[in-house]
Amino acid sequence: LYVDDPHVQQLSGDNFPSGDNWVWVVEFYTPWCGHCKQLAPKFSAAAASLKGVVKVGAVNCDTHGELCTAHGVRSYPAIKAFVPGSPPRDYKGERAAKALTDWALGLLPGRVTQLTSAQALQDFLGLCGGGSGAAAGGKGKGGKAGGAGKDRAAWALCVVLVSAKSETPALYRALAGVYGGKIAFGELRVGAVAGKSVPAGIAAVAKQLGLDVEALQAGGGSGSSSGSSGKQQQQPLPLVLTVCNGDAALVERYGGQVKSEQLTRHLEGYAGGKKCGKMVRLEAGTDLG
Repeated sequence: LYVDDPHVQQLSGDNFPSGDNWVWVVEFYTPWCGHCKQLAPKFSAAAASLKGVVKVGAVNCDTHGELCTAHGVRSYPAIKAFVPGSPPRDYKGERAAKALTDWALGLLPGRVTQLTSAQALQDFLGLCGGGSGAAAGGKGKGGKAGGAGKDRAAWALCVVLVSAKSETPALYRALAGVYGGKIAFGELRVGAVAGKSVPAGIAAVAKQLGLDVEALQAGGGSGSSSGSSGKQQQQPLPLVLTVCNGDAALVERYGGQVKSEQLTRHLEGYAGGKKCGKMVRLEAGTDLG
């Protein structure tokens, strides 16, 4: 049913999802099943809507019967979600594209830190190095060790989404799940509220990241920043910032499209922590002997 569908991956025992940290929605079907045929265009539409955010696959149970049996499939079509760290979940909702899409998006993990104060930013940056001037796995100013445990960013990279929206985009939540334990993901919401000034905490975070939050709001989704030439450049929202080693002085702005393939490619450039390792700033007076 999905051989020519670019958004639905044909799955077998050899390529069934395992350990890739993406949320997967998988349909188990047979080509002769009438309900499966009725569902196919709706499932395809949902897969297209979820592109780059949730991975979608299908298993032909006529061809891969053992795989279907292993997953407890007794009737067709059967739709299951595979969320990292959780047991498979059966879909029991309406067989409609929107219902499927909404269900899948609701499965995305909430691993994005909201940056609402200077303290929240400091704690967040501690996950990828410990603060200004900190090396990966080392200590920041004041001798405080960086974040530890399962939330620590092994690649020494923190990523901050600056957005005018009131909800975290699905793509960003998806990437936070995929790169959990490698990259820390934070969000700064700068959406204007009619008749209200910018909250002091939001303004403080923006300032530490080199942003003028009022300019971002006044620009209707764009803000000014100084480029290498020193001239002011317009930066449309959303902005994606990267911070190596928890050092706010090492903030860089991602200049590509905020889409799954492009952003994933950019983040992979930090794999293993080597890129951030080359950007470590030493404190004055550091003894290298």
